Amino acid sequence: MTVCFGIAQRVCDGEIVCGDAYVTQLLHDGALVSVVDGLGHGPKAGEAAIAFTDMLAEDEAVGVGVEALMEEANRRLAGTRGAAAAILRVDESAHRVQFTGVGNIEMHAVSDVKMHPVCAPGIVGHRVRKLLSFEFELPAAAVIALCSDGISSRLHLDHYAHLEPQEMADAIMEHHGKSHDDATCVIVRYTNEA
Repeated sequence: MTVCFGIAQRVCDGEIVCGDAYVTQLLHDGALVSVVDGLGHGPKAGEAAIAFTDMLAEDEAVGVGVEALMEEANRRLAGTRGAAAAILRVDESAHRVQFTGVGNIEMHAVSDVKMHPVCAPGIVGHRVRKLLSFEFELPAAAVIALCSDGISSRLHLDHYAHLEPQEMADAIMEHHGKSHDDATCVIVRYTNEA
C-alpha cells in the first residue's frame, strides 16, 4: 500500500495560536489520520486540540479501534474547552476504512466505494451522547479529505482529485478556507497495490 498526505492549515485572522491540530501517521498496514478543532479560537482551543493529538501519538493508540480512541479522548479532554474531532484509519490488513467523529469535522472521499460518514453531535470532552462509527470496504485507490469547519462545506473534492496531495490541500485552503476561523485540510491519497 502506498499512502501520501497533503496538509494545509491556517490560523484565524487576529490569532497567533491555531485552535486546530491534526495527525498523519503511517502504520505498517495503512494510516491513522485525525483532524481536531478546539472549541473557539486561540490558546485554549489549541490546548484542547493538542491534548487530543498527544493521545493519538501514544504507542498504545496504534492497535486501538477508532471508536475506543474517541471514547478515551472524550475522557481526557474533560478538563479542557473541548473539541470537534474525527479519526480515520485506513487498514490494509482488515481491508477496511474506519471513521468516527464528533462535531463539525467533515470527510470527503473520491473512490469506487461510496463513503459519506457523518459525525455525532456533541463536543469531545463534554457532551457526546452516542458515537457514530462507520466502516467501509477498502477501495483499490482513494483520495480522502478531513476538514475542520474553517473549510467550506461546499467543497467538491472531485474537482481537485487530479492534483498531488499537497497541491490539493493548498488549493482547497485557497478556494474554500474561511479567514474568520482556524482552518485545516488533511488529504490522504492511497493506492492498495496488493
